[in-house]
Amino acid sequence: MTISLTAVHQEVSRLLEKTDQLLLQYFSGKKQVISELKTRYLEGLVTQADKQVEAIFKEALKKKFPQIGFIGEETGLNEIKDYNWIVDPIDGTMNFAHKIPLFGTSIALWKNNQPIYGVISLPMQKEIVHAFKGKGIFLNNKKITLKDKSGNKPKNRRFVLLATPAMGEDRLEYIRKILTVASYPRGYASAVFQGVTVALKRVDAFVIINLALWDIGAILPIAQEAGLHCQFISPRPDIHDPDVRAYKHSLIIGEKTLVNQLIPKIKQAL
Repeated sequence: MTISLTAVHQEVSRLLEKTDQLLLQYFSGKKQVISELKTRYLEGLVTQADKQVEAIFKEALKKKFPQIGFIGEETGLNEIKDYNWIVDPIDGTMNFAHKIPLFGTSIALWKNNQPIYGVISLPMQKEIVHAFKGKGIFLNNKKITLKDKSGNKPKNRRFVLLATPAMGEDRLEYIRKILTVASYPRGYASAVFQGVTVALKRVDAFVIINLALWDIGAILPIAQEAGLHCQFISPRPDIHDPDVRAYKHSLIIGEKTLVNQLIPKIKQAL
């Protein structure tokens, strides 16, 4: 079976035009929270917008590409095939629900366990970043080439992002470890926003600890096509794993030398 990535991107782009407008309408209106989740290791919300955006993608993509399976954050059951969509309708729902303009929609296509296409839309920033395997990275549908300068930065100028559901002392320990290598650890409560930020080389590295597949599904192909080093410090995702929806994926993305410096430090805190 062959999938046209051009046709994939055309359909996803068409849907994003619709869902981005929907999210902007929700963002300016009244917050509609469906449920809240709070545990020692995870805190989050689900809004009406999360449900509606995922439903739009699931219905349209299954109709257009019935041969492709579907894994979505808000979808209870996985439909695993050789090719699979991995969808996060709103990454950064806590920000979105509190009218903080740092959130995005993430759509990825994986062939078995390899990402071959990813797109992240940041509607408040009016930026859409996508990548095809082997074709490079695109910003608002224009191919871009970015120079990496992070390897030459002194320690006190390195800007590292952190995304983890860990809270309290657990989160602080990760920050302490990053501070041994860089002086600017930050977290913006949206993995895909942070993934775009590192892929566009606005920051030097991105540390991801115990996130779900939909959090990283589109970040991986985009970061790889941006020429960044992506090193897992957990087992790589397995689409066919019955526990595929678990929050258990950890990796570091950035310039290779800096990533290699961060890996042993972060492993000490895991």
